[in-house]
Amino acid sequence: PCPAYGRLGFSNWGSDELPVSISAWGTGVATSGYGTLRRGKYGDYENGEGIVENPYVSTFFEQDSLRTYCGPNPQDGSLFNGTSAAAPQIAGAAMWIQCFAQMFYEQYLTSGQVRAILASAIREQCGPGPDPGNEEAPCLGDNDFDDEPHPIIGYPSLVDCALNVLVRIGVGFDGSFTIYTGNLIRGNRLALGAVDGNRLGISSEFAGQGPGPNDLSYPASGQTTDIGVIFETGYTPDIVNDALLISAAQASASVVIEVCYARSEGTQRYVPLGATILTSAIAANQYDMGVYGPPSQFFNEQGDVDIRAYSVGLGFLGSGTYTTEYDQLLVEVNSPFGEAP
Repeated sequence: PCPAYGRLGFSNWGSDELPVSISAWGTGVATSGYGTLRRGKYGDYENGEGIVENPYVSTFFEQDSLRTYCGPNPQDGSLFNGTSAAAPQIAGAAMWIQCFAQMFYEQYLTSGQVRAILASAIREQCGPGPDPGNEEAPCLGDNDFDDEPHPIIGYPSLVDCALNVLVRIGVGFDGSFTIYTGNLIRGNRLALGAVDGNRLGISSEFAGQGPGPNDLSYPASGQTTDIGVIFETGYTPDIVNDALLISAAQASASVVIEVCYARSEGTQRYVPLGATILTSAIAANQYDMGVYGPPSQFFNEQGDVDIRAYSVGLGFLGSGTYTTEYDQLLVEVNSPFGEAP
């Protein structure tokens, strides 16, 4: 016989060209929407002709479990089931994933990310399952109207979904960050690991030209964001041949300039690596860390690199604000020589 999670015989589902990606429990589902919301101690129900004792309640545990909010009894023909029951379960799973992501990443995922996580945590589902009234019955035949098998890929495991939120989103970053100027809107260090839509958002604040926080001099006055990142690369100076800083960023204002710096271990000063005008779309900006000398100067004996990503909104003096969003900050080391970044 089919496993308990087999597709129900009455299930009506997609086509060979567009299979149903996920499915959910569709029979005997508890609900607070309608039905005999609070049953009596023995689970009795009313079928229109009077009170009928529920023959399926045999133990005290089952009696007590029926004193809850739930759908009608199977005997009255209106049990909560089918797509009406399955769809809100998948919607609930999607919201659970969003809450899990908010807890770990301090931001919600895109709809595409939610779909990818649900689809990546699928448990295989067999064909039409046993008759709900007879769990020992073998799999029913395919009752689709044209008698052609139309696949359902499976149902999502919430445990696997939780694990995939962690391993699929925000991976590939070793280090820490500090916001020196600006206000954190959403995200944390894991948001900087990959171009995956999971972004670190910072709203700007006013800063004057001249000395800024932690030894960086600001080249202009206006609305500013300034983020410091420590990359734990593991590359000591003696093995560094070349290095590249990649900043995948965007800004909500029309004229925002990004300037990236790296701290020299020799002079203990931040050296500018280059400048880029940020746009309203995410773009990967590359800064050669060897443009003003050997890139090994930016690596300490533990292989750590201290980076600053500074932005200034020209024309946004005083009260105007904008937002910078970073989808990735990455240091690639020795990449042309086949080393892993």
